[in-house]
Amino acid sequence: AQLVELVHDYVPGRPVSLAIGDGANDVGMIQKARIGVGIAGGQEGRQAANASDFAIAQFRYLETLLLVHGRWNFQRMSKVVLYTFYKNIVLIVLMALYQRSCLYTGAAIFNQWFMSNFNILLAWPIMLTGIFDRDLSKEYVRRNPQVYRSTGNNEQFSGRAMLRWVAATFAHALLLAGLVLVLTGGTAGGMTAGDGHGARPVGDAEG
Repeated sequence: AQLVELVHDYVPGRPVSLAIGDGANDVGMIQKARIGVGIAGGQEGRQAANASDFAIAQFRYLETLLLVHGRWNFQRMSKVVLYTFYKNIVLIVLMALYQRSCLYTGAAIFNQWFMSNFNILLAWPIMLTGIFDRDLSKEYVRRNPQVYRSTGNNEQFSGRAMLRWVAATFAHALLLAGLVLVLTGGTAGGMTAGDGHGARPVGDAEG
C-alpha cells in the first residue's frame, strides 16, 4: 500500500495505478490503487478478490482484462455518455427554436406522451451499444496492442471528441427544425398565438 502511495504522490501527472494480488496481505494495496484486481483462484482464499474492483481466475488473464475487455468497456462507456448528452441537447435545442415561432409563450412542441417516453424510446439503441458493441475483434486487439494507445490517450472522451458531438448535436437539431418547416410549408404545424380574443397566425399584423 505504501508503494502505491509513493506512486500517487511522486509520479508526475495523474498516474493510473493498478495493483494485483491473491491473498489477504494484498488487500491494502488493492484498495489503495486506482484499479484493484484480485486473483480468485489463489491459495490464500478469496479476500483479495472480494476487496478488488475486478476478479480473475489466473494471473495470465490480466492481459485480456486490460487490453481487450478494458478497451471495449471504455469505448462503450464513452459512446453511452456522449450519446446521452446528444439526445437531450437535440431535444432542448428544438424546444428553444420552437419558442421563437410561438412568441415565447412556453407552448410545448411535443405532446405529453412523447415527453414522458422520450428517454425510454431512445435509450434502447445506446443500451444495446453499451452492452454488445465491439469495434475490434479480440484476436485483432491481441495481435495489435498498439490500438490500446487511443484508450490510454483518452481519445474517445477528450475535449475534441466532445466538441465534435456538440457540433453534430446542433447541426442535427437545425436540420430537423428545417425539415419540419419544409414539410409544414413554413408554418411549423400551424402554430398560432392567442391574444385573448381568438387565435391568429404568428406574424399577422394588427388590423
